[in-house]
Order: sequence, then C-alpha cells, then structure tokens
Amino acid sequence: MTMQAEAVRKCVAELVEYAVIHLGLEEDDRIYAANAVNTLVGIDGLDESKTDRARLAELDIPDTLVEPLVAYAVERGTIERCEMELFSTAVMGAVTPKPSEVNRKFFELYGKSGADSALSYFYNFCIKNDYIKKSRVAKNKVWSTDKGYGLVCAINLSKPEKSNEEIRRLQSLPQVDFPKCMLCKENVNYKGRLNYPARQTLRYIPLNLCGEEWYFQYSPYVYFNEHCIVFSDKHSSMTMTERTFVRLKDFLDYFPKYFIGSNACLPIVGGSILNHEHFQGGRADMPLFSTRPTAEYSTKRFQEVRFFVQAWYNTCIRLVSRDGAALCRAATELFDFWQSYTDETVGVIAKTNEQHNAVTPIMRKVDGEYVFYMILRNNRTDEQYPDGIFHAHPEFHKVKKEGIGIIECVGTFILPPRLIEDYPSNAGEIEQACVGILNNTAVFKSDAQGQAALNKFLVSFGLKKL
Repeated sequence: MTMQAEAVRKCVAELVEYAVIHLGLEEDDRIYAANAVNTLVGIDGLDESKTDRARLAELDIPDTLVEPLVAYAVERGTIERCEMELFSTAVMGAVTPKPSEVNRKFFELYGKSGADSALSYFYNFCIKNDYIKKSRVAKNKVWSTDKGYGLVCAINLSKPEKSNEEIRRLQSLPQVDFPKCMLCKENVNYKGRLNYPARQTLRYIPLNLCGEEWYFQYSPYVYFNEHCIVFSDKHSSMTMTERTFVRLKDFLDYFPKYFIGSNACLPIVGGSILNHEHFQGGRADMPLFSTRPTAEYSTKRFQEVRFFVQAWYNTCIRLVSRDGAALCRAATELFDFWQSYTDETVGVIAKTNEQHNAVTPIMRKVDGEYVFYMILRNNRTDEQYPDGIFHAHPEFHKVKKEGIGIIECVGTFILPPRLIEDYPSNAGEIEQACVGILNNTAVFKSDAQGQAALNKFLVSFGLKKL
C-alpha cells in the first residue's frame, strides 16, 4: 500500500530529529535538511507535529526511519529497486553535518578530552549516520578458535549481493574514471553509481603523517573493532620505504591505543588496492599480539632496539623500542636487507625479472614502547603453485583463494559468504584450513630447516642471538 504524503512528511521530520539528536545537526539546519530529503523523495511540505524525541533518542541506527522513504520512492517510481542503496545513502547524506563541522567537533574533543573521546565520538557518528553498516555487519558469523596460536574466523555476510537487474544494467554502463579509486579524498559526498558505492555519508579526519597530508576514516563494513582506513592525500601506488614506517609511528602518536599497518606492495601478497597509499588498523587485540617470542636478538648498531622472532604461523620479526625514530631506522635497514635476500635452500628468491620479497608491517604501542611486527612475504610462483608458492595452496582454495593481507596476517580471517553452508557443522575444517593457509605464507617454515634458515638471515643482517 502506497504511503500518503502526510505520512512521508512525518518520516522526514523524524529523520531530521534523529540527526539533531545523534549527528549534531544544527537547529538552524532543520528546514534545510528536511527540504533536501523532500527533494530526493519527491514531495513538498513540512510536518509541524511534535516528534517522539525519547523514542528517537533510543535508536542506535537510522534504518527504520530511512526504509519507509526508500519504499515510497520505489512505489512512486522515483527510483528503481536496484537504486535503493544509492538512494538511502543520499537521504542520510542530506541530514549529515558537513565535513568541516565533523572535523571541528573531532579536534575540539581531541584537544579537551584526548584521543579516546574524539575517536568514540567519530566512530559512533559513523554508525549513527549509517556509513558504518552496523545492521549488516551484525549478520557476519564470527568466532574464535584456539587451534595453533589462535585465530578469529569471520564469514562475511554484510555486503549485499547484486540482483540480476543490477548485473544486467551494469553491462550497459559507461566507463567512468572519477573518483580514481575508493580511497581518493574526492569520494566525499559522491553520488555513486550502480557499480560504485555512494559516499554522501563519508566523513574523514585530516592527519599529518611524516609531514604529509593523510586522512583517517572508518571502514563501512568493519571487520573488527573500530576498523579504520588511513589514506594518502595523493592517488599514487603503494610503496614501502622508511617514510612508510615513520607514518605508522606518527599515527600511533595521534592514537596510541590503536594498531596500524600496511599491506605488502606486491600482487598476491598485497591487498586488493595497490594503486593508492593506505593503511589499516583499529582498536583490537589481534591474535598475533598475544604470542610469545621464541628467540631474542640484538645489535650494537641499534642498541635502543630489541629484536624477537615471534611464535606465529608465518615469519614474523618483532622490534621493540621506546625510541620511535630508532625503531623506524632499524626496521628500514631490516626491510632493505630482506628485499635483496635470497636463500634457495628454502625457496626464497628475492628477485627474478621482478621483485618478490616484501613485508607486511604492523605497529602498535604497549606500555609506552613502540612495537613493530615485520611479517616477511614473498610472491614468487612456479608451475606447482601458479597462484603463489607462499600463498594459500590449492587444497585450501575452497576456504580462501584471495590474497592474504594484513587482516589475515594478524590472525583474523575474512571468509567468503559461500562458507555459511558449512557453518557451524564444518567450523573445525574451516579453522584448520586457515591455520594451513597462514603456514603456507611462511617464507621460513617452523621446522628445523626453516628456523635455521631464519636464524641465518638474521645473523647475516648483523644480529646476535642472545
């Protein structure tokens, strides 16, 4: 049954009231926001009746307020069903305060009450304006396992599947090169299209990292607590240099209770977006962070830095220091050494006609010390393993074939929706496959030969085992 215009105006008034309560929409902007929503929905007029403010204050998310407006637009023919996602984002964008207002509020809180207060405000803001898709994220199946060193497994059910109508229309869409990618700053307030998400609700916070302009935002489909993305002002391909590590340190100086890291910069061992410099992090205690060291090393060249080999599936070296600058220099030298290091006895070849050695770096702060996890990676392929020698082997592809990026490297597996058919009856098999995949990625295996080769690498770099 089609809603009457009077009922639609009531919904618009409630949505605006919600935005005043939860998003900080200014009183002076009420009529402006209401008319912006009216324009999208296709009605005129304002509801003058009193809203149930107490009920609206109890809402965690705006879904129940937006859904009737979307349904009305579909019934009236204002939009097609395949445009519902774009439309709902536009509606929420119309009642979301401008970036300048959000940034001002964030840094006011940061200055008065500290990082935790500012982050709490911004994270909750992104949930309340539906940029973080909380209701969809709640559909994911997430569980922990104590197999091996422990892992978290998450079957990702939050991203909506495309309908046949969308797929049909996508075939006829013209190619568009704006924005250049989903990490460009130009995404803010972008209307989106069927093959590209709308971003009217996107807000990001400017940061200065290593003297450069970067931006901080949350992931729409958070894979762990306060899952954030930090991206460069410039659309340029990912690189790994000392500046990379300094940027990680500078981020922790802003937000010391987060961790932050980068995917490797090469295909197979890198992330899904290699054409824009970015990091990922959040406020989460990942399984890697609870592991113990199996060996400790030192060097006179970096007396302020302690080096450890972690008990972990893949090859992880941990550097610890109170001196962030010294730690970044030590990490850079170790990374540079690894980039050109070859040990054919264990299949490690740094270069052929292209670079193969890379790292996945992760950093956090613990009790005032900078802790740097350097996971050694190699993307070489051969006839037996055309998808990657140090990648998920074929017997595990039914669980995960995609690249093993930073999130998996620290112990949280994001798994495809098709696995829901195997959950929970085959959860144990899924867990064992995830353990096997991370073991596959180890460039120096956990057996005697592999550990001897790892020790040889570290000694060759100039470290002494304690």
